[in-house]
Amino acid sequence: MVRVLRHQHDAHRENVRHQQQLQAEQNVVARVVSRIGRQVVAARNQQRGDSAEDQRAIERGGPVSQRFARLGRQDSGCRNQYQPAVQHAANERGDRRDMQPTHEDAKGFEHALIIQSLLMVHEILPVGMLQCNCSIFGDEQSGDALVIDPGDNLPQIERIIARHGLHVKAIVITHAHIDHIGGAHKLHASTGAPVYMNENDDKLQDMMDMQAAWLGVRTPERTEIDAPARDGDILRAASAEFHVLHTPGHTPGSISLWLPAEKKLVAGDTLFRDSIGRTDLPFGDGDQILRSIHDKYFALPDETVVVPGHGPVTTLGREKQFNYFLQGM
Repeated sequence: MVRVLRHQHDAHRENVRHQQQLQAEQNVVARVVSRIGRQVVAARNQQRGDSAEDQRAIERGGPVSQRFARLGRQDSGCRNQYQPAVQHAANERGDRRDMQPTHEDAKGFEHALIIQSLLMVHEILPVGMLQCNCSIFGDEQSGDALVIDPGDNLPQIERIIARHGLHVKAIVITHAHIDHIGGAHKLHASTGAPVYMNENDDKLQDMMDMQAAWLGVRTPERTEIDAPARDGDILRAASAEFHVLHTPGHTPGSISLWLPAEKKLVAGDTLFRDSIGRTDLPFGDGDQILRSIHDKYFALPDETVVVPGHGPVTTLGREKQFNYFLQGM
């Protein structure tokens, strides 16, 4: 009995410690975002049919939004806690049953996270049944804009563009999974902006029928790629520079976009808060995704704000410290 009570006491103490740790992490992220001049606010009036609880959960990156984020993520809970984190960490298979919400589950979500800085406006809109984070960057003085991963929900994306009086100069695809590229053809047709994607994902784009079948959705129109996005390339919207980092692993052609002036990284499905991209889908490579994170991300400042392909934003320093998959790298 004494042993049981001691065990319960230890478990309670560990839970309290964990909650304090989570609160500390949130405070760190808030201070970092504030320090670099961004004011993060939750915006967009909820559409009809959304409950207030759902809206608050999405705005804070809580359980509702996270339900739709798991297609691209590894689940650290399925791994042996004593296994070295760098040893085939990304090749563990997740439970796909939780990764395919129905269209009804995703209906009605139109909530953008607005990140305003002195340089550019940045709105993050979760789109499609898997709630891919579509990023709209715009310079409100010149009107130049760049859109990353317009996977779906084109009317909502176009409303954001129109509200800020923007003209899309480039459409960038971080990788050729259907939830990231599905709406690119329509956005290109409506804006005339060139589409950039790394050519190593051409074979994956050729499998769009298969990808659509996985999710039980209609195959989107094929997006013609106007220019390759290669490591070291720099894309520009007004004075803002987007440095292309080739970060293969989740897919062979996965890229990330680094904005040095804002210390911001759009990571696609390479890195998430508390996780990394899954690699059990076609052409995935677990060793390669860890090399990409180590070689490309670890060279960036710890205060870098990371915008993942799904789920809430985080910082690179936070993931180095707490992300299970990055320990021991």
